[in-house]
Amino acid sequence: MFYKFVKIWANISFRFYFRRIFVSGTEHIPKNAAVLFIVNHPNSFLEACLVACFQHRDLHFLVRGDMFEKKWLKPILKWTNQIPIFRFKDGFTNMKKNKSTFDESFKVLADGKAILIFPEASTLMVKYLRPLQKGAARLALGAIEEFNIEPLYVIPTGIFYSAPTKARSDVMIRFGKSVEIKKWLSTCTDNSDKLTEITKTFEKHLDQVVVSIHPEQDVREFDKLCDMVEPKLMPFPAAQKIQAHTAFEKMKQFALNYQQLNHQDHKLVRQTLGEYSNKFTSLPSLNFRLDSSIFQRSWLILKLCFTFLISIPGILCYGIPLLLSKQFAKTKIKHIEFYAPVRLAVSMFLHASFSVIAFWVITTQMNMFWGMIIVVLLQFSLFGFMLFLDFAAYAKYSFTGISEMDKKEKQKLFHRIEKLFSL
Repeated sequence: MFYKFVKIWANISFRFYFRRIFVSGTEHIPKNAAVLFIVNHPNSFLEACLVACFQHRDLHFLVRGDMFEKKWLKPILKWTNQIPIFRFKDGFTNMKKNKSTFDESFKVLADGKAILIFPEASTLMVKYLRPLQKGAARLALGAIEEFNIEPLYVIPTGIFYSAPTKARSDVMIRFGKSVEIKKWLSTCTDNSDKLTEITKTFEKHLDQVVVSIHPEQDVREFDKLCDMVEPKLMPFPAAQKIQAHTAFEKMKQFALNYQQLNHQDHKLVRQTLGEYSNKFTSLPSLNFRLDSSIFQRSWLILKLCFTFLISIPGILCYGIPLLLSKQFAKTKIKHIEFYAPVRLAVSMFLHASFSVIAFWVITTQMNMFWGMIIVVLLQFSLFGFMLFLDFAAYAKYSFTGISEMDKKEKQKLFHRIEKLFSL
């Protein structure tokens, strides 16, 4: 029951936190059989929450064992299906506890349930897939050896963030084609190193669903490019969950093309970006200014005014907790991978607390019916503020004077990138 409640709560919170949530490949997830999700891990526990919320299976999670040492946290971890797993740096004594971890995981899979594991074994905010450790392979093969589970599906799952530390950015969740373990084993020779081979298979399948650039390439440059060509890469309305294969495929291909740039093309990209963003700090707003009519820009201003007006009650009620959560994450979190997850978790807690207080105050002064109605309306008001932030990102240059010469020059630069990346 607690898991279901947290899942619904987190699902709603994600729709406030992210501008657009692109989900694709859910048809690859079986409804009843045992499933092992293997997921890339750039943003701490955010990936686990996203996968739990945007597919139909209830999940069990393998998480850092040291988290269970916090007495206040241990019950919550148990209620949300967390299973502790220890790493080499946790010490040999703790490592011995992993036998019970694997035994528990085997039983979960034998019951036809689903487990999520991060085969990279640690979190690091990068835009490429890191080498996989053998934990996922041990879990999959061990489940077959111990319980002869048939079928057992491994689902490679890729998470891509347009801006990992920013609210109202975009996220893509891609579920890939499954690997059925017994079918895979039937193709192996008896004397092969199955643990190594299946880890390579997992890495190959996971690489197909992770948007990756080369580890040595400039992430900020890639992000600027994505902002520049966003209308081509992700031409979808804002503020919603979107079931779209094409958005992932375009982004995956775009990143692959960026990986394969030769030195001369890379130099051209850098030069084009410099010219395109010269004197303009907001590329989405610049794109909107160049591509929109005076009517569209006027309509944007009207939407800005309307969403701001309806958001005033939400800002008055929830402005302080949202600012507190942002400030807490900024001052207390040392590792960037934990910034967004902690900020979101704290804001969820404070938001719920303020909602309960508002409900109690209104119920005391009026009655329970009006307490429920007003608290629900406050949520719509707060979402109006999120829409206001979305519209504001495109409004910066809406009525800035841009000459026809500037406009033609910017369009020429855009077409240069469009041609270079085959958009």
